[in-house]
Amino acid sequence: MKRKTLVAIIIFIAMSTLSWAQNNPKLYKIFDKKGKSIHWKKVLRKSAKAETVFFGEYHDDPVIHYLQLQLLKHLIESEENLALGLEMFEWQDAEVLNAYLSSKIDQNTFFSEANSIWKNYKTDYSPMVELAKRKGISVFASNVPRAWASAVYRGGFEALDTIESDLKKYVPPLPIPYDAELPGYRNMLKMAHGHGGENLPKAQALKDAAMAWSVVQLLEKGFKILHLNGTYHTNNFEGIIWYLEKYRPKTRYFTIAMVRQANIQKLNKEFRGLADVVIAVPDDMIRTH
Repeated sequence: MKRKTLVAIIIFIAMSTLSWAQNNPKLYKIFDKKGKSIHWKKVLRKSAKAETVFFGEYHDDPVIHYLQLQLLKHLIESEENLALGLEMFEWQDAEVLNAYLSSKIDQNTFFSEANSIWKNYKTDYSPMVELAKRKGISVFASNVPRAWASAVYRGGFEALDTIESDLKKYVPPLPIPYDAELPGYRNMLKMAHGHGGENLPKAQALKDAAMAWSVVQLLEKGFKILHLNGTYHTNNFEGIIWYLEKYRPKTRYFTIAMVRQANIQKLNKEFRGLADVVIAVPDDMIRTH
């Protein structure tokens, strides 16, 4: 084949590939912590090796919720003792959630009695809970009651001492460890322009500690965990991860973060290192609410 003909073919293939990419927009792209593009199969392999997988999300992103469902399906097929943990359910709904999963109450009763169900539950989380219910997979509420977080926001960690509730059996050992200098907590104050004072990140830390402690309780019972949480709670291996390392050192965990950016073909530098795996979604993706 003549050189000019070969060059022409290569240019044609390149132009065709570019045209295809432009006319077939990608919904997401996956990167490792260094920003190298990887395939979904690698996410599955890494998830299989971990004791607990933290899948960080923006709560209104349909692409990420779909990928969470696919990961759950994979883990159900490959793991014998799996539990799904949800930031989206608070401890006060643990009993009604268990009652629904065990078919002691119907769905209408579940919706009417569960106080912490989010408004996008039916579209974004119900498919995963229903799958777990059909397959007999444990689902647990991992989050502290929001009223308790509000109390800490108003009065610091000391406010926990004034709470009288049977739900305090779920609380991590007091006093809750806290590092105000963690970048994630300092950044919260920066984003809030100082509003809320030093108690603002403490309320976030309470949620982080609560979710980490909830995960640890299931790990100690021999479960493998898939935990869904807002990506900020595990970004940069802080938040929940910081507390997990306090409460159960040497736990084998795997973190997934999501980001939004205009061009998902290359991970923006500021997002490298957010997690073991970072999933980029177009910033003009539709939102569920």
